[in-house]
Amino acid sequence: MDKEHLVLIIEDDPDLSSMLRMVVELIPGARAEGIAAGEPLLPRLDRPPLPSLVILEPLIPEGEEFLHQVQARLDWKDVPLYLLTRDRRLARGYQQDPQGAGGVFWTGECSIDLLRELIESRVRS
Repeated sequence: MDKEHLVLIIEDDPDLSSMLRMVVELIPGARAEGIAAGEPLLPRLDRPPLPSLVILEPLIPEGEEFLHQVQARLDWKDVPLYLLTRDRRLARGYQQDPQGAGGVFWTGECSIDLLRELIESRVRS
């Protein structure tokens, strides 16, 4: 059996989170795990399984700390991290200095098709 790829979605907008989960679940070999607004993020760093990809809204509580912890941990070093934010200024700042993020997207300029392609490319690799 092929490896199942876990996509960790950390997003506080319930509609966007649901849409991302649906997109992931339609990709063969991919499974979505979501962390909702208000849930603690940092304990997820120590809980298996390790995701194949993370989509993170860095503005949620613990979002930036989660980002920094992922970057500092050797066991997470090969996990692509995509920042998806509704704050255009923050997106531009991260694009200029991505701090280890695999990609930075402003929700106003990012399509679901682009995210699906990124997820599919990770699942195929």
